[in-house]
Amino acid sequence: MTEAGTQLDSRTVKRGALWTLAGFGAGQVVRFLSGIVLVRWVFQEADFGVAALVFGFLQGLMNFADLGLAASIVQNPAGHTREFRSTAWTLQALRGLLLAGLAWAVAPWAAQFYEEPLLAELIPYAAIGLCITSLGPTSYHVASRNLGLSRTVAVDLGTQVAAAALNIGWGLLDPRPHVLVWGAVASAVLRWVLIRALMGSDDRLAWHRPSLRAILQFGKWACLGSILTFASSQADRLIFGAMIPIAFLGVYAQAANLASIPTEVLGRLIVGVLFPVLSRRWSEQRLDHDFFARARRPVQALAGFVLACLCGAGPAAVGFLFPPNYADAGWMVQILAAGCWIGTALDGPRMWLLIASGHNRWSSFAAGCKLVGMVALLPLGHRLGGFPGAMVAYATADLLKYGASVWGCRQIGVLDLRTDGLMTVWFVAASGVAWLVHEGAMLASGSCFWTGLAVLAVEALLWLPFAAPLLRRKSAAGQDRVGDA
Repeated sequence: MTEAGTQLDSRTVKRGALWTLAGFGAGQVVRFLSGIVLVRWVFQEADFGVAALVFGFLQGLMNFADLGLAASIVQNPAGHTREFRSTAWTLQALRGLLLAGLAWAVAPWAAQFYEEPLLAELIPYAAIGLCITSLGPTSYHVASRNLGLSRTVAVDLGTQVAAAALNIGWGLLDPRPHVLVWGAVASAVLRWVLIRALMGSDDRLAWHRPSLRAILQFGKWACLGSILTFASSQADRLIFGAMIPIAFLGVYAQAANLASIPTEVLGRLIVGVLFPVLSRRWSEQRLDHDFFARARRPVQALAGFVLACLCGAGPAAVGFLFPPNYADAGWMVQILAAGCWIGTALDGPRMWLLIASGHNRWSSFAAGCKLVGMVALLPLGHRLGGFPGAMVAYATADLLKYGASVWGCRQIGVLDLRTDGLMTVWFVAASGVAWLVHEGAMLASGSCFWTGLAVLAVEALLWLPFAAPLLRRKSAAGQDRVGDA
């Protein structure tokens, strides 16, 4: 498999961005709509709580042994070579088998700690999917490296649609949390089949020492960063699972799922498009403040529009989509969306800039700063405000992570704080307007649907100034560089 050129032209970047937004966005819509069906007609709150603990536990294990193999294939100049990819695939397979064995060993302990016997049965089942995922071909990551995203989108979207159909159909016949776990295993199998069919695979067992040294050099910081990132931003279900009843954890899980849809789409845009561009630009020594500002501004504008809507109209969205017993998810969505502005729109591009430049130790340091903030703020927030106070503390801890990543970007000479400041002021103002429109529309109509529609219309007008320059911009010629776009 060969490298697709040394330059990523502007047409390729735009096409990659459109594929990412259209494909991954459609996948999130499928996941979201299937989730609504599962919430309303299939599973109970406690079922989602159990599933949240299972997948949170597995995600924790994966992060504690993450070597950044996918990112190293994208970031390393030799990442497209067969020796490098096969060495990465060998490490990936060994890691998956070891983690699956560890999951089987510690599942009884997890069941005892959370006082939930089902965990001892479901965690080993979920670990089977982890084994299958670890054997996934590296051709998927090479396609991401070269922004050949049509095939990666086909894989992701096909997996999402099949998983949704399977969970709904199987769940209607057997409404137990087991279905959610086995559905995830079946999705892992289908994903493996689709990658092999659409992209092929020439992976083999290999131990190429120069590639191994490069992967481990990159991976030591990626592993630490993944551990700290999980502990600081992905362990919410495990932390809160020890604070609240399992049914209420299921309500929180649905609020987190709703708030995560825009952040996952934006995160995919950052990782799938912005990260390869920044990596290539850095290797050419042509990455500066101005380019970084231009490259991330569309991501921040899109994040601001969606998250401001959720900050203002979270209760209306939950009231329209979920049954009345999920009403508490409304204020949870508002808090989570506000925290996502810091963690995704502001900090996300900076974290991947640090990784693209090979300074991922700074991203690890930033994740560690958030962990320190959580340790300090969560007990205080819970004491002062109960579970809502703990959620606010959880979201606020992202400020420490953002400050650390800003310091790291300053060390590599690419800062651009002006864009962050202006976009944040606009986001806060837009969120306030969304809240006022939400309150007024609910008083006037009492309809969650029309209230949400009113908020969307007002926010679209507020964020239109950021979209207008992009709409006016002419399509660049294929030979133009990204910096000329």
